[in-house]
Amino acid sequence: MRGSGLGVRYVDIAWPPAWRHFNTIRGRHYLATGRAALANNHIGEANVALNLAYEFDPSNYEAGLTLAQIWQSGQAARSDQIYVRLLRDHPTEASQTARAWAQALLWRGDFGSLAALAGARLVNEPPPGAAWLHALIFSARRLHDPGLLAAALAAPNLPAETRSILRLEAAALGGDAAGTARILTTPLSDTASAYARYYQVNFLTEAGQAARALELLTGYGDKLPPDERIILSCAAQARLGNQAVVRSEAEALLRANPKPRMYEILAAHLIRYPDAELLRLTCGQIATMPWAYQPEGSAANAALLCAAGINRVPALLDANRTRLRRTLGTKAAALNRADNVFNSDADTRQLGNFLPALPMLPLEVVYSLFSVDPAAPRQRRQP
Repeated sequence: MRGSGLGVRYVDIAWPPAWRHFNTIRGRHYLATGRAALANNHIGEANVALNLAYEFDPSNYEAGLTLAQIWQSGQAARSDQIYVRLLRDHPTEASQTARAWAQALLWRGDFGSLAALAGARLVNEPPPGAAWLHALIFSARRLHDPGLLAAALAAPNLPAETRSILRLEAAALGGDAAGTARILTTPLSDTASAYARYYQVNFLTEAGQAARALELLTGYGDKLPPDERIILSCAAQARLGNQAVVRSEAEALLRANPKPRMYEILAAHLIRYPDAELLRLTCGQIATMPWAYQPEGSAANAALLCAAGINRVPALLDANRTRLRRTLGTKAAALNRADNVFNSDADTRQLGNFLPALPMLPLEVVYSLFSVDPAAPRQRRQP
């Protein structure tokens, strides 16, 4: 036993009360083996080792979480089972577990389960819970199901602002979008959260009142984070048909802040509002950035790969895919499917089968992809 590499001491063998620790020791050994395999990108070996680690020691949170993340692409049902178990057995780690599970559900387009999880976390996590509120609203829109919002509203102790936003969204989904828009044209009070302002400006933009949305956005100033101001401003200008303004602003932003994050934001915008000229400008700029060929450029390259796919510019899709492979240090065979995914008709695109191969994608890029994808959403499921 000592020669096996399991780290077993003589006392562990000679003293019977210590035998109950064997499985814990085995679990630690296989967890270390799994970590080493992952570090070397040996996914199959890591899968086997982590499975053994969690089987021997179900109390090992790291082994369970890592295994669930590996299985979320290809073995979704088994991954979900582990996430449920982790939420139950490790309540102190519930926030981390829920965030990881939410990413898995969103990336594969399981909006029924995402809505159920988001509704539960709105109750179980401290406010403001903006990320969970956004996930719930997006899922309800995707499923065209105001009942998901009604279920969340039935929960006790929801913050007043959260309850108000859910009621407005439920009314809109129930057929009174104009009524919700009328209410939202009024500026919010100084006590409103950043998410409430984001929701208001975004709703008005999508409801055909982009000019009013821009007025409110200008008035709010730094009450919204810089990233969100850029996202909302570009969207409103695009809705108004001011593509030249968007291109000019984007070019200035890339000069002032040539970091990966700015390219990720523009990629998300280009997915929602295709613009081949702006795409070429953005891809031309990223090709000159040294970080674009390093691991830190993976998310931006993946985001622009998707933007190029949605905009149907094969040369730029291929260029971003080549850079992404370089940053990942692997051939990433799943990327070969990108052409077929984005060149297929939108109704048969099946993004949920492709996006799990791109776990580095920024959150807003994934939301953008599903917002323009008309494929039938998955049926509602409770986590």
